[in-house]
Formats: sequence, structure tokens, C-alpha cells
Amino acid sequence: MTEPNYEKPMKEIPLAPAALQACADCPWKKSNLDTMDARRDDTVFDRHHATDFWRDLAQNGATCRCHLTTPGYYPHDETDEAEGFKRPHKFKGEAHRQCAGQLAIVRNELRKLDQYATHAEYLEANPAGLTEPIAEHFRGILEDPGSAPIPFRWPAQKVDDVVLDPAEFVDLGSNEWKRGRHWAADMLNILQLTDPSLAACDCRFCSQHEQIHPAEQVTLAGGSVVLIDKGIAGVVAAFNDAGILTSASCEALAPAMYEFDRAGFHTLRDGPSGKVNYSRPLLEGGAFVRFSSRTKAGKLAAMVLGKFYGVDQAGTVAQVTFPLEDAENVCLIVRTAAKKSAA
Repeated sequence: MTEPNYEKPMKEIPLAPAALQACADCPWKKSNLDTMDARRDDTVFDRHHATDFWRDLAQNGATCRCHLTTPGYYPHDETDEAEGFKRPHKFKGEAHRQCAGQLAIVRNELRKLDQYATHAEYLEANPAGLTEPIAEHFRGILEDPGSAPIPFRWPAQKVDDVVLDPAEFVDLGSNEWKRGRHWAADMLNILQLTDPSLAACDCRFCSQHEQIHPAEQVTLAGGSVVLIDKGIAGVVAAFNDAGILTSASCEALAPAMYEFDRAGFHTLRDGPSGKVNYSRPLLEGGAFVRFSSRTKAGKLAAMVLGKFYGVDQAGTVAQVTFPLEDAENVCLIVRTAAKKSAA
């Protein structure tokens, strides 16, 4: 198996000005919503994804990057080129261009805003529109691109005619819009601990996990029997024997995901959802187990494990990342926590 190339996380790579034109594959084009090639990205850029990205921009001012200037973050081979997809390439060193299509939507929103006497009236008519601070931020850049905090360029005016209107893809009643993807991910983590069936995943990595890592059967605290990577089966069993619920786990997520799902590797490492996520195991390597810290044993285990290993926590959901060779030590800590909490 290929050793992961731990290049810089995407957030550490500088941004470059947008192209003058939106690329043919741009998901912000009217013609591309719900149609991005699933084979390349393991998912379709649908309304849920668009809503999440747009919410981050409309409320926080976060622009996204053009995938054509992020080589290595999307799988690309001769088959893709034969189907007409351009090969991603570095642009001016390692910088990633801002997405021209998304910026065109911003400019359209500023044009809409000009039609209203107040910002409140604009939002009443366009509830998925830009918040006032973000509108003012981009208004300043529209009037003087040189005032942007990063190198900046607006796309050509004609791009404005081919991009989506937020009203065409934002579901105002969705959790993606009302609370954001981080809240949704945190809630899903809680539910997956109480109902293991909700943790089932059919992505290209999970669907072949048993072929990647040999597995053993483990009986969970709730009585269900699941397959767990052999290297950490004892750890997951120790948690559940202690009455501590578990959900996601893997004995070596980083090298396996880098090998079998490059796009998923970068997405989960650099754009994680929720406070407890896959970013740390992908950044640091090693094994991980996600578990409940709701019980006395779970709370104590999370506290002690945090003294030796990386522990991420959100409410009653915790996750420990540790070197695989330390599996027995993690088991010992969990068993000890169970004994002390029961005393």
C-alpha cells in the first residue's frame, strides 16, 4: 500500500485570483447542479452540498477553490481525460484559484441588493442572500478589487448569466441552511452511537473496507454483532465490555483512504464536518475509535486517554486517535476506567 503523501492541508495553501471564465465542470453553473460526475468525486455536488458551501459564504464570507487548480485533491487519470475532463494543475506555484462561478453569484447578489432600499428588505425577498456584513465586505471589493485581503479578480461579466441563483438550490428548511453541516454532523455522531445501523456507509472506501483490513466480529454493548478491523477489535471490544458505546473505527485510516479514495482523503482531512471527525486520524495517522462519554466509565476513559493520545470531543461523543502498536495500552486504560467508575 502506498504511504500517504502528507502534503499541506488545503487551508494552508494560498489563494490566487479567480479565472475570467467559469470552467466547464463548475458546480455553480445552472447546467451542472446535480450532474457532477460521481465517479470522479464519489459524490454528486447536489443541493445539500451547494447549500452548505453557500451558507458558509453568505454568512462567513468563505469562498471555495476551483478544483482545476487543486492537483492531487481530485483523482484524475487517462480515463478522465478521454471523457473530456481537464487535468488539474498547479497555478502560479502552489496557489489555488478562487472559484469564478461562485464569485459571479456573489456579484449577482450585490446587483439584487441595489434594488432594495434596505438590507432587511433584500433579505426578506431573498432569505438565502448575503448577510449585511458579508455584503459590505464584497461591495468594497467590487468597487476596489485591490482592497481585498488576498490577490483578487472578479470573473468576466458574462459568467453572471450562466450561474445559479441561491433561490434555485437553497432549501431554507434544511439543517444545512438553518444550522450548518457541523451541527448536522455532531447530531449524526450521537445517533450513530445509539443505532449502529446509521453508521453504515456505501462510499468507495467503506464498501471495500473488509478487503483493505482483515476484520473480526465484535459484539457491541447494545447486542449487535459487527465486523471490526482485526488490529483494533480488542479495543472496540474493551469499550463495549465496559458498557461504553462505539461507532466509527479504523486501524489505519490514512494510508488506506489515501490509496483507495484520494478525494475522500483530502475532503475529510481538510474540510471536516463537526467537532468529532476524521481529520486527526488522517493528519496524524494511526488507529482511532469513536465512543460515547456519556457514562461514568466513558467520561473517565476519555479524560485518561486524553493524557496520552489525541482525543476529540463534542458533548457526549469522543474519539481517540492512537498508534496501532498502543492498542493494548488503550484497552488497559478503558478497562481500568470501567473498574474505577464501578467502584
